[in-house]
Amino acid sequence: MKRYIVELEENVYVADWEGDPGRTTRRAYAKVFDNRQEAVNAVTDARSYRLFEEAVLILICPDRREVI
Repeated sequence: MKRYIVELEENVYVADWEGDPGRTTRRAYAKVFDNRQEAVNAVTDARSYRLFEEAVLILICPDRREVI
């Protein structure tokens, strides 16, 4: 399954809490969307508050694991 996070501007991500929209600068706290359409909808919602011209979707690849 492809999952996404949304980067609204450089190092600013959609978060899963209240705000206009809820945002975080810590990627680890970014809200994870279960599909592309949910992520696109989050960008659309965020743009009702600010333009966020540089917003991007970031694909999360759970199959890739870092070996420590």
